Amino acid sequence: MSLPLPPELVDKIASLVPDKETLRSLSLVCTGCIYASQRALFKTLVVVYAGVGADGVSISCVENIFSQSPRLASYVQDLTMVLSGNKEHVDHQASISLLGRVHRLQHLVVSGSSSIPSRENMQNLPDHVVSALIAAFARPSLQRLALRYLCEPPPALLLAAMGVPVVSFELIWLLSGLPLPQSDQPSPKPRLRELATMQSTLLDSIFEFLVSPQGLVYATEIKTLEFQVSTERPRYIDQLMLVCGSNLERFSITFSVGTVPILLPKATSTTLPLLRALELRVYLDENGSFPENFNSNLANLACASLALETITIKCNVCAPQTMWMDPYSSAVEESFPRHSAAILPKLRRLDCMLVVNRSAFNEWDAEDVYARFTKFMGLRMSGFSTEAKAGTPLLAFDLIEVW
Repeated sequence: MSLPLPPELVDKIASLVPDKETLRSLSLVCTGCIYASQRALFKTLVVVYAGVGADGVSISCVENIFSQSPRLASYVQDLTMVLSGNKEHVDHQASISLLGRVHRLQHLVVSGSSSIPSRENMQNLPDHVVSALIAAFARPSLQRLALRYLCEPPPALLLAAMGVPVVSFELIWLLSGLPLPQSDQPSPKPRLRELATMQSTLLDSIFEFLVSPQGLVYATEIKTLEFQVSTERPRYIDQLMLVCGSNLERFSITFSVGTVPILLPKATSTTLPLLRALELRVYLDENGSFPENFNSNLANLACASLALETITIKCNVCAPQTMWMDPYSSAVEESFPRHSAAILPKLRRLDCMLVVNRSAFNEWDAEDVYARFTKFMGLRMSGFSTEAKAGTPLLAFDLIEVW
């Protein structure tokens, strides 16, 4: 029996089913539902090496299924692989076979087993596993790649990652400080458009690569740049801004908790001519004061692009009981003086977001702190409106609660 419906409509119905158990039941309704259910079931997969202690399906089990029904592998579009750095791990061959089967992969996450560096060193990954990963990175269908929780990954793997249109590095440890490898034959048509690196020790290595003769061909194509820094200013940030600033459309920088934000290089209207969206993330002190250098960075970057349309300021807080009790206090006001929308002709929106950690608030009312925050920020923004008005930039607020 088959459903008297077009296959596209059956696929749409299956894609809206929220859980895998219901999808399995749907596959038993009729033959017309089998393929639609399988496409939805295998579209997103999380596979793990045995013994790594992460949630997911055994990679050997999945590879066994695909070896018996190869067409199921063609349905995979979003794949997360949790690896082990153990050179002798029995699942290495299964991972190689699996990577060779998923020819329509669009989003890939390669992860270690923990966000804390362990004794397992990814530098011990067998060469044939590294080669299989590099081949997957080069697949034309792959559009997004994330590398997470990897300690000492092979530099060749990091270089290959730069060939994916959207790539992010999160909690990557390069303890030995190995530079990214250089090559005499750079890609003639680099696909890299968005680059993010968060809480990783390889920031200098990536920046050094991007400003090198080989890396310039990648840097000049970057449209979105996101990174996190601590008290030490990345050595190559000045050069990087010069080589990719003329193409940047979105720029996001996070200043680490408990540090004085670096002073970014001086920018002019020719440094960031196409920048349309700017995001700054900071951690505020117990009084709600902004960190040193914040205003200099905001004014510098905002004034550097006449095309700027959206500014987002994300404020992380940890001591709500004292924040903004007196929004007119000299210390707090000096940390964030008044700003005017008049200097940015194309600015359409300023988003001020308060990010609170519920575990740190205890009995304190997040809504009360949020009300103080909106009052504080509203007093310092002139030329904005909290309601949509033609010709006037919108000042919007949001409360984000994390646990």
